[in-house]
Amino acid sequence: TDQFLFIPDIKLSVANAVLASLNNAGAENRRSLIQGREATEYGLDSVDKRYKEWLRDMDRRHGVDRRAAQNLTLGYVTTDSCPGVGDDTLHAPLPFFDVPDFIASNPPAVSDDTPIDLVFVDFIESQLIGILNTLQTDKVYTTADAVLYTPVLANEALGIYAQSAWN
Repeated sequence: TDQFLFIPDIKLSVANAVLASLNNAGAENRRSLIQGREATEYGLDSVDKRYKEWLRDMDRRHGVDRRAAQNLTLGYVTTDSCPGVGDDTLHAPLPFFDVPDFIASNPPAVSDDTPIDLVFVDFIESQLIGILNTLQTDKVYTTADAVLYTPVLANEALGIYAQSAWN
């Protein structure tokens, strides 16, 4: 149900820096919130963080080449001390990919000083404007500078694309 907004006339060089800044700030903000909540609830470090580290470690140790050479099916790699095969069936570990907090489309192929429309979803508006104001000093942007880009909502966009591309 998120709306797409845009801020017009942002230099490409500034617009290109927004994504990295959002991911740097977003990851830190979310990590501190999760760690604080889980420390309170469980007295442990982030369960999600530990799980992702485990998946990343399995992927790093076994890698694509080793997975292909062993010709195993994908699955969790576990061992136990029970007699027999139990759940120690050999599997190739699931590949792991880091997922950024924010993503973007490819920018247009124009010079860095070309003004473009910076399009984003409304729920990151205040964070994006704050970052935009740290990346440039030409203007102090506010929420009044953000304009509706399209009446199509984010949860409708893929359906519209699927209808046009798959029919």
